[in-house]
Amino acid sequence: MPRHYERKTTPRYEIEDLRRAIQDVRSKQLTLGKAAIKYSVPKTTLFKQVNQEVSKEPKKGRYSIFNKDQEDQLERYILDCCESFYGTTPKSLRKIAFTFAEANKLKHAFNKESQLAMTDTILSCLDILPSVYGLQGSIHLKVYTARVNITIRSENE
Repeated sequence: MPRHYERKTTPRYEIEDLRRAIQDVRSKQLTLGKAAIKYSVPKTTLFKQVNQEVSKEPKKGRYSIFNKDQEDQLERYILDCCESFYGTTPKSLRKIAFTFAEANKLKHAFNKESQLAMTDTILSCLDILPSVYGLQGSIHLKVYTARVNITIRSENE
């Protein structure tokens, strides 16, 4: 899988159509099948969105494994490792993410045999967290991968 995925196909439906279909099914104006046909939304997608207990913002693509609070916890842990001069490699970052997901009983697609998170997951997580890298500081952690060189720095300095 490439590091930066760019969608090449055009979407078959709009998010607004999905919202309207969910609203019609929940208000019992249309059945699931009729709403799927009327709004040109896949029936399985509509079924999953309607049956969610917590009403989330409908979106396309994969769901993120960690929410904002969990990403902040991971960020703080990584920065604490940097400040205490523990060597952190890409493999250890993947192990930390896997252990964190397992400890919090999160639904994930990580490899349970090797107990490592996917490389793309860690890199996208680091891309999301601006305070993990790109700030001025004296403590550095360099993560080298095939194409990416990310410098993680302390916020304090």
